[in-house]
Amino acid sequence: MKTHVTTIKSIFFKSKLVLAAVLITFSFSCSPEDGTDGADGAQGIQGEQGPQGEQGESGSANASKYVITVADTDWDGSYHYGGNNSHTVYSIPASLTGNIGISDPDYVVIAYGRPTGTNYGEKKHLPYVFGVDNNYGLKFELLLSRNELSMSKTTNGWNNSSVPMAERPDSFILEIFMIEMSAANKAKIDIDFNDYHAVVDYFELDN
Repeated sequence: MKTHVTTIKSIFFKSKLVLAAVLITFSFSCSPEDGTDGADGAQGIQGEQGPQGEQGESGSANASKYVITVADTDWDGSYHYGGNNSHTVYSIPASLTGNIGISDPDYVVIAYGRPTGTNYGEKKHLPYVFGVDNNYGLKFELLLSRNELSMSKTTNGWNNSSVPMAERPDSFILEIFMIEMSAANKAKIDIDFNDYHAVVDYFELDN
């Protein structure tokens, strides 16, 4: 009787060991893929906005504007370009107009300007003439083939003489528009190139 009871206990103990082994094996054999995915976590905090980039040059795909201030000391002497005419000139380097000379045949050049330190400071299309004490006029014009801005004294609009230092304006603010030929030909149908604001608005350039 004792032996029989001992045998039963031994079988019962072994059965429990087998059951425990099966449970352990089952728990490790279940992969995460078999379960349901959990809910997504909350979105993280948005990072700070980066610094604003530098402003580009004033221009569009086919037109650009360049502003040049010519001081009274920047003008050069007296140049004779035919007849009895003489001019005081300022040479415009290509470095000031996007490395494109104003004589470049692929571009139409439109210029506006105004003097400073005088009683007359209106911005006008070049050629530009304003009166000085009702005695004579100062004329400014671009000499495209020479890459120059000229200044001269005139009494009738076509006779020209150079301007001495004492009679020059403090400075002349020159605004040059470099417009690709095809774009300029199209624009002149719609706008008047003498109208500064019309040109600026049409080509979406800064005032």
